[in-house]
Amino acid sequence: MRAEAHAPIEEPRHERVAHRQQRRLYELDVLRFLAAFAVVLYHYTGSPPKADTSGFREFHEMTRFTRYAYLGVNLFFIISGFVILMSIWNRRLGDFAVSRVVRLMPAYWFSIVLAGVAIVVTGHATAAGVRLWDLVPNLTMLQGGIAVPHADGAYWTLWWELRFYMLVALLIPLGVTYRNCILFMAAWTFLGIVAKASDTTWLDVMFMPYRSMYFIAGMAFFLIHRFGSDLLLWLFVLLSWALAVDQTRVSAGDWAQWQGSWDVPITTACVTVFFIVMALVATGRLGWLGSPKIVILGALTYPLYLLHGSVAHLLLMNGLIDRIEPWAALGTTVAVAVALSYLVHRFVEEPGGAALHRELKKSLARVRTTATSTPSRPIPRSPAQPKSPTP
Repeated sequence: MRAEAHAPIEEPRHERVAHRQQRRLYELDVLRFLAAFAVVLYHYTGSPPKADTSGFREFHEMTRFTRYAYLGVNLFFIISGFVILMSIWNRRLGDFAVSRVVRLMPAYWFSIVLAGVAIVVTGHATAAGVRLWDLVPNLTMLQGGIAVPHADGAYWTLWWELRFYMLVALLIPLGVTYRNCILFMAAWTFLGIVAKASDTTWLDVMFMPYRSMYFIAGMAFFLIHRFGSDLLLWLFVLLSWALAVDQTRVSAGDWAQWQGSWDVPITTACVTVFFIVMALVATGRLGWLGSPKIVILGALTYPLYLLHGSVAHLLLMNGLIDRIEPWAALGTTVAVAVALSYLVHRFVEEPGGAALHRELKKSLARVRTTATSTPSRPIPRSPAQPKSPTP
Protein backbone atom coordinates (compact mmCIF):
# COMPACT_ATOMS: atom_id res chain seq x y z
CA MET A 1 0.00 0.00 0.00
CA ARG A 2 2.86 2.34 0.75
CA ALA A 3 4.21 1.95 -2.78
CA GLU A 4 0.88 3.01 -4.25
CA ALA A 5 1.32 6.46 -2.82
CA HIS A 6 4.18 6.97 -5.24
CA ALA A 7 2.43 5.63 -8.33
CA PRO A 8 2.18 7.85 -11.42
CA ILE A 9 0.09 10.83 -10.46
CA GLU A 10 -2.00 11.10 -13.62
CA GLU A 11 -4.73 8.57 -12.92
CA PRO A 12 -4.97 5.85 -10.27
CA ARG A 13 -3.67 7.72 -7.25
CA HIS A 14 -6.36 10.33 -7.53
CA GLU A 15 -9.52 8.38 -8.19
CA ARG A 16 -10.50 9.17 -4.62
CA VAL A 17 -11.11 12.82 -5.53
CA ALA A 18 -13.16 12.11 -8.65
CA HIS A 19 -16.34 13.24 -6.90
CA ARG A 20 -14.98 16.77 -6.68
CA GLN A 21 -14.48 16.89 -10.44
CA GLN A 22 -18.08 16.00 -11.22
CA ARG A 23 -19.95 18.79 -9.44
CA ARG A 24 -20.15 22.34 -10.72
CA LEU A 25 -18.19 24.74 -8.55
CA TYR A 26 -20.99 27.19 -7.88
CA GLU A 27 -18.75 29.03 -5.45
CA LEU A 28 -16.74 30.20 -8.46
CA ASP A 29 -19.90 31.78 -9.88
CA VAL A 30 -20.25 33.77 -6.65
CA LEU A 31 -16.60 34.81 -6.66
CA ARG A 32 -16.66 35.87 -10.31
CA PHE A 33 -19.73 38.02 -9.73
CA LEU A 34 -18.19 39.64 -6.65
CA ALA A 35 -15.01 40.36 -8.63
CA ALA A 36 -17.02 41.92 -11.46
CA PHE A 37 -19.13 43.96 -9.06
CA ALA A 38 -15.96 45.20 -7.37
CA VAL A 39 -14.71 46.47 -10.72
CA VAL A 40 -18.09 48.16 -11.31
CA LEU A 41 -17.89 49.92 -7.95
CA TYR A 42 -14.34 50.98 -8.70
CA HIS A 43 -15.30 52.58 -11.99
CA TYR A 44 -18.44 54.20 -10.54
CA THR A 45 -17.12 55.40 -7.19
CA GLY A 46 -13.45 54.54 -6.73
CA SER A 47 -11.68 56.03 -9.73
CA PRO A 48 -11.15 59.80 -9.96
CA PRO A 49 -13.46 61.73 -12.30
CA LYS A 50 -11.89 62.35 -15.67
CA ALA A 51 -12.06 65.63 -17.51
CA ASP A 52 -14.23 64.22 -20.32
CA THR A 53 -16.85 62.46 -18.16
CA SER A 54 -19.40 63.50 -15.55
CA GLY A 55 -18.42 60.69 -13.19
CA PHE A 56 -19.54 60.23 -9.59
CA ARG A 57 -17.93 62.82 -7.35
CA GLU A 58 -20.02 62.58 -4.21
CA PHE A 59 -18.86 59.37 -2.53
CA HIS A 60 -15.76 60.44 -0.70
CA GLU A 61 -16.24 58.10 2.25
CA MET A 62 -17.06 55.17 -0.02
CA THR A 63 -14.11 55.96 -2.27
CA ARG A 64 -11.76 55.29 0.64
CA PHE A 65 -12.66 51.63 0.19
CA THR A 66 -13.74 51.26 -3.45
CA ARG A 67 -10.51 52.74 -4.77
CA TYR A 68 -9.02 49.31 -4.00
CA ALA A 69 -11.80 47.47 -5.85
CA TYR A 70 -9.81 47.42 -9.09
CA LEU A 71 -7.95 44.49 -7.53
CA GLY A 72 -10.98 42.36 -8.38
CA VAL A 73 -9.37 41.96 -11.79
CA ASN A 74 -6.58 39.93 -10.18
CA LEU A 75 -9.14 37.55 -8.69
CA PHE A 76 -10.60 37.22 -12.19
CA PHE A 77 -7.23 36.10 -13.51
CA ILE A 78 -6.79 33.47 -10.78
CA ILE A 79 -10.26 32.08 -11.46
CA SER A 80 -9.51 32.10 -15.19
CA GLY A 81 -6.37 30.00 -14.68
CA PHE A 82 -8.45 27.53 -12.66
CA VAL A 83 -11.41 27.34 -15.05
CA ILE A 84 -9.49 27.31 -18.34
CA LEU A 85 -7.22 24.46 -17.25
CA MET A 86 -10.34 22.58 -16.17
CA SER A 87 -11.97 23.27 -19.54
CA ILE A 88 -9.08 21.93 -21.66
CA TRP A 89 -8.79 18.65 -19.73
CA ASN A 90 -9.70 15.76 -22.05
CA ARG A 91 -10.63 18.20 -24.80
CA ARG A 92 -9.29 18.68 -28.31
CA LEU A 93 -7.81 21.96 -29.50
CA GLY A 94 -10.60 22.77 -31.94
CA ASP A 95 -13.28 22.18 -29.31
CA PHE A 96 -11.49 24.49 -26.89
CA ALA A 97 -11.22 27.22 -29.53
CA VAL A 98 -14.92 26.93 -30.39
CA SER A 99 -15.90 27.07 -26.72
CA ARG A 100 -13.93 30.28 -26.19
CA VAL A 101 -15.38 32.03 -29.24
CA VAL A 102 -18.91 31.00 -28.29
CA ARG A 103 -18.42 32.12 -24.70
CA LEU A 104 -16.78 35.47 -25.40
CA MET A 105 -18.03 36.94 -28.63
CA PRO A 106 -21.85 37.33 -28.62
CA ALA A 107 -21.98 39.53 -25.52
CA TYR A 108 -18.78 41.28 -26.55
CA TRP A 109 -20.14 42.22 -29.98
CA PHE A 110 -23.27 43.56 -28.34
CA SER A 111 -21.16 45.64 -25.96
CA ILE A 112 -19.32 47.20 -28.90
CA VAL A 113 -22.65 48.08 -30.52
CA LEU A 114 -23.83 49.62 -27.24
CA ALA A 115 -20.61 51.65 -27.02
CA GLY A 116 -21.37 52.99 -30.49
CA VAL A 117 -24.91 53.90 -29.42
CA ALA A 118 -23.51 55.70 -26.37
CA ILE A 119 -21.15 57.73 -28.55
CA VAL A 120 -23.91 58.67 -31.01
CA VAL A 121 -26.50 59.51 -28.36
CA THR A 122 -24.23 61.55 -26.11
CA GLY A 123 -22.09 63.07 -28.84
CA HIS A 124 -19.01 62.30 -26.77
CA ALA A 125 -16.23 59.77 -26.98
CA THR A 126 -16.26 57.07 -24.32
CA ALA A 127 -14.47 57.56 -21.02
CA ALA A 128 -11.52 55.75 -22.60
CA GLY A 129 -11.39 58.38 -25.36
CA VAL A 130 -12.68 56.03 -28.06
CA ARG A 131 -14.31 57.53 -31.14
CA LEU A 132 -16.84 55.83 -33.37
CA TRP A 133 -14.27 54.71 -35.95
CA ASP A 134 -12.24 52.94 -33.27
CA LEU A 135 -15.06 50.45 -32.72
CA VAL A 136 -14.50 48.54 -35.97
CA PRO A 137 -11.12 47.05 -34.97
CA ASN A 138 -12.55 46.57 -31.47
CA LEU A 139 -14.95 44.01 -32.93
CA THR A 140 -12.00 41.63 -33.31
CA MET A 141 -11.05 41.82 -29.59
CA LEU A 142 -7.45 42.15 -30.83
CA GLN A 143 -7.23 45.92 -30.44
CA GLY A 144 -4.78 45.52 -27.57
CA GLY A 145 -2.25 44.09 -30.00
CA ILE A 146 -2.64 46.70 -32.74
CA ALA A 147 -2.46 49.88 -30.63
CA VAL A 148 -6.15 50.77 -31.00
CA PRO A 149 -7.89 52.16 -27.89
CA HIS A 150 -10.24 49.77 -26.12
CA ALA A 151 -13.94 50.53 -26.53
CA ASP A 152 -14.09 50.55 -22.75
CA GLY A 153 -11.25 50.93 -20.31
CA ALA A 154 -12.14 47.62 -18.64
CA TYR A 155 -11.52 45.69 -21.86
CA TRP A 156 -7.76 45.74 -21.40
CA THR A 157 -8.14 42.48 -19.46
CA LEU A 158 -9.51 40.70 -22.54
CA TRP A 159 -6.17 41.07 -24.33
CA TRP A 160 -4.49 39.37 -21.38
CA GLU A 161 -7.09 36.61 -21.38
CA LEU A 162 -6.63 35.96 -25.10
CA ARG A 163 -2.87 35.60 -24.72
CA PHE A 164 -3.40 33.20 -21.84
CA TYR A 165 -5.71 31.11 -24.02
CA MET A 166 -3.07 30.96 -26.74
CA LEU A 167 -0.39 29.87 -24.29
CA VAL A 168 -2.45 27.24 -22.51
CA ALA A 169 -3.68 25.88 -25.86
CA LEU A 170 -0.12 24.67 -26.44
CA LEU A 171 -0.74 22.06 -23.78
CA ILE A 172 -3.51 20.36 -25.73
CA PRO A 173 -1.44 18.84 -28.58
CA LEU A 174 1.27 17.95 -26.06
CA GLY A 175 -1.26 16.26 -23.79
CA VAL A 176 -2.98 17.83 -20.79
CA THR A 177 -1.52 15.73 -17.98
CA TYR A 178 -0.36 16.50 -14.47
CA ARG A 179 3.28 16.22 -15.53
CA ASN A 180 2.90 18.48 -18.56
CA CYS A 181 1.00 21.06 -16.53
CA ILE A 182 3.80 21.17 -13.96
CA LEU A 183 6.42 21.63 -16.70
CA PHE A 184 4.28 24.29 -18.38
CA MET A 185 3.82 26.24 -15.14
CA ALA A 186 7.52 26.04 -14.29
CA ALA A 187 8.59 27.18 -17.77
CA TRP A 188 6.06 30.03 -17.81
CA THR A 189 7.13 31.24 -14.37
CA PHE A 190 10.78 31.30 -15.41
CA LEU A 191 10.13 32.89 -18.81
CA GLY A 192 7.90 35.52 -17.21
CA ILE A 193 10.73 36.54 -14.91
CA VAL A 194 13.15 36.60 -17.86
CA ALA A 195 10.71 38.77 -19.84
CA LYS A 196 10.44 41.23 -16.96
CA ALA A 197 14.19 41.37 -16.42
CA SER A 198 15.04 41.79 -20.10
CA ASP A 199 12.37 44.43 -20.74
CA THR A 200 11.90 43.03 -24.25
CA THR A 201 8.61 43.85 -25.90
CA TRP A 202 7.96 40.55 -27.66
CA LEU A 203 8.82 38.55 -24.53
CA ASP A 204 6.52 40.79 -22.52
CA VAL A 205 3.68 40.24 -24.99
CA MET A 206 4.15 36.48 -25.03
CA PHE A 207 4.74 35.71 -21.36
CA MET A 208 2.86 38.55 -19.59
CA PRO A 209 5.25 38.93 -16.63
CA TYR A 210 3.02 41.42 -14.79
CA ARG A 211 -0.02 39.13 -14.63
CA SER A 212 1.21 35.59 -15.37
CA MET A 213 1.50 34.69 -11.67
CA TYR A 214 -2.27 34.94 -11.25
CA PHE A 215 -3.01 32.54 -14.10
CA ILE A 216 -0.33 30.13 -12.89
CA ALA A 217 -1.74 30.23 -9.36
CA GLY A 218 -5.18 29.41 -10.77
CA MET A 219 -3.76 26.43 -12.64
CA ALA A 220 -2.05 25.19 -9.47
CA PHE A 221 -5.30 25.56 -7.53
CA PHE A 222 -7.13 23.49 -10.15
CA LEU A 223 -4.53 20.73 -9.94
CA ILE A 224 -4.96 20.72 -6.17
CA HIS A 225 -8.72 20.50 -6.66
CA ARG A 226 -8.44 17.66 -9.17
CA PHE A 227 -5.58 15.62 -7.73
CA GLY A 228 -5.40 16.60 -4.07
CA SER A 229 -2.84 18.56 -2.06
CA ASP A 230 0.80 18.20 -2.98
CA LEU A 231 3.82 20.10 -1.69
CA LEU A 232 4.99 20.96 -5.20
CA LEU A 233 1.64 22.52 -6.08
CA TRP A 234 1.56 24.57 -2.90
CA LEU A 235 5.06 25.79 -3.69
CA PHE A 236 3.75 27.05 -7.03
CA VAL A 237 0.96 28.82 -5.15
CA LEU A 238 3.43 30.35 -2.69
CA LEU A 239 5.77 31.50 -5.45
CA SER A 240 2.88 33.00 -7.42
CA TRP A 241 1.63 34.79 -4.31
CA ALA A 242 5.07 36.27 -3.64
CA LEU A 243 5.33 37.53 -7.22
CA ALA A 244 1.76 38.86 -7.06
CA VAL A 245 2.50 40.80 -3.87
CA ASP A 246 5.53 42.38 -5.52
CA GLN A 247 3.55 43.23 -8.66
CA THR A 248 0.75 44.76 -6.58
CA ARG A 249 3.23 46.84 -4.59
CA VAL A 250 4.78 48.24 -7.77
CA SER A 251 1.37 48.94 -9.31
CA ALA A 252 0.16 50.68 -6.17
CA GLY A 253 3.22 52.92 -6.26
CA ASP A 254 2.71 53.73 -9.95
CA TRP A 255 -0.99 54.46 -9.55
CA ALA A 256 -0.35 56.76 -6.61
CA GLN A 257 1.07 59.32 -9.03
CA TRP A 258 -2.39 60.02 -10.44
CA GLN A 259 -4.77 58.55 -7.90
CA GLY A 260 -3.42 59.82 -4.60
CA SER A 261 -1.77 57.94 -1.78
CA TRP A 262 -2.10 54.19 -1.74
CA ASP A 263 -1.76 51.97 1.27
CA VAL A 264 0.44 49.12 0.04
CA PRO A 265 -0.36 46.87 3.01
CA ILE A 266 -4.05 47.02 2.10
CA THR A 267 -3.46 46.02 -1.51
CA THR A 268 -1.18 43.23 -0.32
CA ALA A 269 -3.84 42.05 2.12
CA CYS A 270 -6.48 42.03 -0.64
CA VAL A 271 -4.35 39.88 -2.93
CA THR A 272 -3.54 37.57 -0.03
CA VAL A 273 -7.25 37.15 0.70
CA PHE A 274 -7.80 36.18 -2.96
CA PHE A 275 -5.22 33.43 -2.66
CA ILE A 276 -6.68 32.18 0.62
CA VAL A 277 -10.21 32.10 -0.81
CA MET A 278 -9.06 30.17 -3.89
CA ALA A 279 -7.17 27.75 -1.64
CA LEU A 280 -10.47 27.09 0.14
CA VAL A 281 -12.15 26.50 -3.22
CA ALA A 282 -9.40 24.12 -4.33
CA THR A 283 -9.60 22.05 -1.16
CA GLY A 284 -13.40 21.85 -1.22
CA ARG A 285 -13.92 23.98 1.89
CA LEU A 286 -16.03 26.64 0.21
CA GLY A 287 -18.69 24.40 -1.26
CA TRP A 288 -21.27 25.71 1.21
CA LEU A 289 -21.10 29.09 -0.55
CA GLY A 290 -22.43 27.75 -3.84
CA SER A 291 -25.92 26.67 -4.81
CA PRO A 292 -27.67 25.92 -8.13
CA LYS A 293 -30.03 28.79 -7.28
CA ILE A 294 -27.27 31.36 -7.67
CA VAL A 295 -25.85 30.11 -10.95
CA ILE A 296 -27.42 33.22 -12.50
CA LEU A 297 -24.69 35.25 -10.82
CA GLY A 298 -22.09 33.50 -12.93
CA ALA A 299 -24.19 34.13 -16.03
CA LEU A 300 -24.43 37.86 -15.27
CA THR A 301 -20.73 38.33 -14.58
CA TYR A 302 -19.34 38.67 -18.09
CA PRO A 303 -22.12 40.90 -19.51
CA LEU A 304 -21.96 43.13 -16.43
CA TYR A 305 -18.22 43.50 -16.80
CA LEU A 306 -18.59 44.40 -20.47
CA LEU A 307 -21.60 46.71 -20.27
CA HIS A 308 -21.27 48.75 -17.10
CA GLY A 309 -19.01 51.33 -18.72
CA SER A 310 -21.37 52.03 -21.62
CA VAL A 311 -24.39 52.17 -19.29
CA ALA A 312 -22.67 54.78 -17.14
CA HIS A 313 -21.62 56.67 -20.25
CA LEU A 314 -25.20 56.81 -21.53
CA LEU A 315 -26.74 57.84 -18.21
CA LEU A 316 -24.08 60.09 -16.74
CA MET A 317 -23.15 61.93 -19.90
CA ASN A 318 -26.84 62.82 -20.24
CA GLY A 319 -26.67 64.54 -16.88
CA LEU A 320 -28.32 61.97 -14.61
CA ILE A 321 -25.83 62.69 -11.85
CA ASP A 322 -26.77 66.39 -11.94
CA ARG A 323 -30.56 65.82 -11.92
CA ILE A 324 -31.06 63.49 -8.96
CA GLU A 325 -29.43 62.79 -5.62
CA PRO A 326 -26.02 61.10 -6.08
CA TRP A 327 -26.91 57.89 -4.24
CA ALA A 328 -30.06 57.58 -6.35
CA ALA A 329 -27.97 58.11 -9.49
CA LEU A 330 -25.55 55.40 -8.37
CA GLY A 331 -28.36 52.97 -7.55
CA THR A 332 -30.11 53.67 -10.85
CA THR A 333 -26.94 53.14 -12.87
CA VAL A 334 -26.10 49.88 -11.09
CA ALA A 335 -29.67 48.61 -11.46
CA VAL A 336 -29.75 49.41 -15.18
CA ALA A 337 -26.37 47.73 -15.69
CA VAL A 338 -27.47 44.54 -13.89
CA ALA A 339 -30.86 44.43 -15.66
CA LEU A 340 -29.26 44.95 -19.07
CA SER A 341 -26.71 42.25 -18.27
CA TYR A 342 -29.52 39.78 -17.62
CA LEU A 343 -31.28 40.71 -20.86
CA VAL A 344 -28.05 40.35 -22.82
CA HIS A 345 -27.43 36.94 -21.27
CA ARG A 346 -30.99 35.80 -21.97
CA PHE A 347 -31.52 37.20 -25.45
CA VAL A 348 -28.01 37.61 -26.87
CA GLU A 349 -25.62 35.15 -25.23
CA GLU A 350 -27.90 32.12 -25.10
CA PRO A 351 -29.43 32.21 -28.62
CA GLY A 352 -26.37 33.83 -30.22
CA GLY A 353 -24.01 31.40 -28.55
CA ALA A 354 -26.11 28.41 -29.61
CA ALA A 355 -26.20 29.54 -33.24
CA LEU A 356 -22.49 30.36 -33.27
CA HIS A 357 -21.65 27.01 -31.67
CA ARG A 358 -23.69 25.13 -34.25
CA GLU A 359 -22.02 26.83 -37.21
CA LEU A 360 -18.51 26.66 -35.79
CA LYS A 361 -18.91 22.94 -35.08
CA LYS A 362 -19.80 22.45 -38.73
CA SER A 363 -16.70 24.34 -39.77
CA LEU A 364 -14.58 22.36 -37.32
CA ALA A 365 -15.96 19.08 -38.63
CA ARG A 366 -15.03 20.11 -42.17
CA VAL A 367 -11.49 21.01 -41.07
CA ARG A 368 -11.07 17.64 -39.38
CA THR A 369 -12.53 15.72 -42.29
CA THR A 370 -10.32 17.52 -44.78
CA ALA A 371 -7.24 17.04 -42.60
CA THR A 372 -7.70 13.26 -42.41
CA SER A 373 -8.89 12.54 -45.93
CA THR A 374 -6.54 11.34 -48.65
CA PRO A 375 -5.66 14.12 -51.09
CA SER A 376 -7.54 13.59 -54.31
CA ARG A 377 -5.53 12.90 -57.43
CA PRO A 378 -6.24 14.70 -60.66
CA ILE A 379 -8.46 12.64 -62.95
CA PRO A 380 -6.37 11.53 -65.94
CA ARG A 381 -7.66 12.64 -69.25
CA SER A 382 -8.81 9.90 -71.54
CA PRO A 383 -7.13 9.71 -74.98
CA ALA A 384 -8.79 11.90 -77.51
CA GLN A 385 -11.35 9.96 -79.45
CA PRO A 386 -11.28 10.26 -83.25
CA LYS A 387 -14.11 12.30 -84.56
CA SER A 388 -16.68 10.35 -86.45
CA PRO A 389 -17.08 11.43 -90.06
CA THR A 390 -19.82 13.88 -90.63
CA PRO A 391 -22.65 12.23 -92.48
